[in-house]
Amino acid sequence: MYDVFLHKNTDGSILIECDHRVTEDFLMHLRQYKLRSNIQLENHSDQWRVLTRWGGPALSEAMDLLEGASWFVDPRCDWQMQRAITHRALVDVAMPEANSNSYSIWRMIKGVPEGPSEMQRAKAIPMEFNLDFAHASKH
Repeated sequence: MYDVFLHKNTDGSILIECDHRVTEDFLMHLRQYKLRSNIQLENHSDQWRVLTRWGGPALSEAMDLLEGASWFVDPRCDWQMQRAITHRALVDVAMPEANSNSYSIWRMIKGVPEGPSEMQRAKAIPMEFNLDFAHASKH
């Protein structure tokens, strides 16, 4: 089990967002089931960046200035957090950065697991992490 988000790119391709610690393992897992399908599975994490925003309007207004960033509500719960995926070059300019501890605390309060440190591959089952309540298979 992997914690992923699917993003439809403007060119029709699908970008799969996963934790950077399992990217290669996840790609290997997908390639096992590709069989003879006419699809390409490539790691483009060096070209893309995932952004999250929550809280104060100043941060949201600053991040709205990013051209090409398409924001969507994080479907895992009703916590008023938004995510976006955009080209790394657009983000590597001076962007306000939140403390990652505040994101983790907010996520834990809402009961949202994330990544391989909390959901161990081949050992975790969706019901253990309330993924049915987090709309894990609906989006």
